[in-house]
Formats: sequence, C-alpha cells, structure tokens
Amino acid sequence: MDGCYSCCISFSYPNINNSTSGKKILAEDENNLFILKFAVAIGTLGGTCFKNANLTDADFSHAILKSTNFRFAKTTRTFWGQTKYLKFARVEKTILEDIKVRELLRTGYGKDQQYISANLRGANLMSADLTNANFKLADLGEASLKAANLKGANLTETLAIGTNFTTAQMSGTCLEAWNIDHTTILDNIESKYIYLLEKPKPETDDRERRPSSGYFQKGDFTKLFQEVLNTVDLIFRNGVDAKAFMSSFQQVQVENQGIPMTIQGMENKGDGVVVIKINVPPETNKEKIHREFMQFYDENVRALEEKYQKELQQIKTTDKSKSSGQ
Repeated sequence: MDGCYSCCISFSYPNINNSTSGKKILAEDENNLFILKFAVAIGTLGGTCFKNANLTDADFSHAILKSTNFRFAKTTRTFWGQTKYLKFARVEKTILEDIKVRELLRTGYGKDQQYISANLRGANLMSADLTNANFKLADLGEASLKAANLKGANLTETLAIGTNFTTAQMSGTCLEAWNIDHTTILDNIESKYIYLLEKPKPETDDRERRPSSGYFQKGDFTKLFQEVLNTVDLIFRNGVDAKAFMSSFQQVQVENQGIPMTIQGMENKGDGVVVIKINVPPETNKEKIHREFMQFYDENVRALEEKYQKELQQIKTTDKSKSSGQ
C-alpha cells in the first residue's frame, strides 16, 4: 500500500454536527467542500488503505468506509451499494470524486436525474433504477448495467464501449448516435421500442421510433444493433456525387486491404440528406474507415468540380473563338 500510513491515529470531526456551518460541510456544500476534504485527509491517516489497488469487481456493499483511502484505485465495476460514510473516504482520481456519481453508485437510484457528460467509466450500476435519467455525452465505458432500468433514459452520444447491458430494460430509451462496438454486450435486452433521435424532426413529432409501429419481438433489439455494429454510416447532407463516391470507395478499399467491404444500401432522408451504409466486420475500426472515406470524398468532389470548371471554360473559349471567326 504505497504512500499509506500504518500507525494508529484516532481522528474525529469535532463539533461538525453542532452548527449550521458544520451541517453544510457534511452536506458537501460547495463553499465548504475544502474543509471536509481536509478533515477527511487527516481522518484517513491510519485507516484502511486501498491506494493504487486494483479493486475490479470488488464488492463493498453495506461496508462502513469512514477513513478509508481509495486514492488512485482502479474501481472498474466495483460495487458500492448501500455503503456507509463513503463521503468520509479519500476518493481522489476515481469516479467517486463526483458527488452525484458517488450517490448514484451508493444508492442505485438515478430516476429522472441529470448525468450529462458524467464520468461513469467502469461504474457498477447493476439493477439500478435509471428511469428517464439523462446520460447524454456521458462515459459509460466498461460499466455494468446488467438488469438496470433504463426505460425512457437518454443515451444520446453516450460512450458505451465494453459496457454490459445484459437483461437491461430499455423501452422508450433514446439511443441517438450512441457509441458502441463489438465489445458492447446487448444480450437479452427487454425493450418494446426505442428512439434514434433525441428531439423530433422539425415541424414533426418524428423521433425515428424503432420499430416504426408495433413492438420489438424477443431478440429484435439485439439484432437491430448488431446490424449497426457491422456497418459504417456515411451521411451526405447535400446529396451525393456518384462518381466521387465510387472513387472514394475504391480508395478506402486500397487503404484497408484485407478488410472486406460492401455497399449495403442507400437511404434518402429528405432535404438533400442521403445515408449510405457500408458493411464491414464488427471488429473493424469504423472511425478510421469513416474518416478516410469522407476525406477522400471531399477531395474527389473538389477535383471533379475543378475539372468541370476547366471544361466549361474551354467550351466558352471555343464558342468565343467561333463567334469571332464569323
């Protein structure tokens, strides 16, 4: 336990309960947070020390953690359910530093709460009530949400690489542009329907419900997103140039030899927006494929436009010469 003290020191938090300021400190009031952190730092001297420890999958449920040192510990999927006095533990450089995240992990109750951009990497939220919770832009990588209630939750642009959603309840969940890959576990999800848009399309109430009508049958949810894992979605907002597209597709194939790619299909979304899906193996670095393709496409569109302008100029010059000769 590097950097920990083994001597026996008894420390109490004097008069901290007996005044208005003391109650604010215990409530982790922002203006008094430094005082509590200082008291905790002193109080953990001689306490149990897990500094730098690997606590992956450890279970601290119902434990009394006053004066415990968890600084720099690896807490992937560590279970903190119903622990006591966790606010009196040192938790620097762990996800427990965020007071709201700490309470969520301790209580398992996040219904209707806001966790926008929260760091929940490796969080153990097994069986947690997360109904209507907002996890937009949050990091849930390597977290466990087994059997969690995510009905109506917002997972827009949430990072969920390596996340376990086995048997989670996800009816009405918004999954717009969430970031998943072949390490994301989606087994036996309980879902009647989901939304692919956080907000409706302009002047409509359309949030891209899936399925468009009716409800998912058993296994449909997993099949839907397994298909997503096998495709790279290319979005063109001003229509698509067929010549530039095919040239770009061939260039990407050359750059990524050994990775099988096929064009799955094209969908016209209206207002000039076209989506073309490219089939690739699940383990493919889709971000790299997407970035390269769009770079090649932009270059090819510019090259074709320049060629067109040159040809147009030549035609104008020729016509002008003919007119002068007459």
